[in-house]
Amino acid sequence: MLVNMLITIGLLAAFSVVAVRVFRLSMQTVERSAREQEILIREGQAMGVMREDVWGAAKVEAEAKRLRIADVEWRTEGNGDLLRVAGDEVRRWTGLGMTFEREGSWVVARRGEHEVALLRQRAAGGAK
Repeated sequence: MLVNMLITIGLLAAFSVVAVRVFRLSMQTVERSAREQEILIREGQAMGVMREDVWGAAKVEAEAKRLRIADVEWRTEGNGDLLRVAGDEVRRWTGLGMTFEREGSWVVARRGEHEVALLRQRAAGGAK
């Protein structure tokens, strides 16, 4: 009888250790997915604004962490924030850390392994 009780207590202890680890991993997964979803939303908002800027731009200058579109400047700061400066208006998207490159009529914005290519209408022969 005593041996059966000890075996039962041992099994319950092993089950509780496994249950705690599974619970902790599931909470970390939920937190990580929420954080990634928030980053994707911010990236989508920034790309929408950048797409509008690039679409009708007559001139685009691109460096690794800086993009100049007429009188609008996009830049990535050292802390990873993406800034859009147009005159006195400054918009900030935190934690995006983008780099820029110009390839003919296209402007390519990269964040890690992700990249978005934005087409310039004027360079492609669109309306002026």
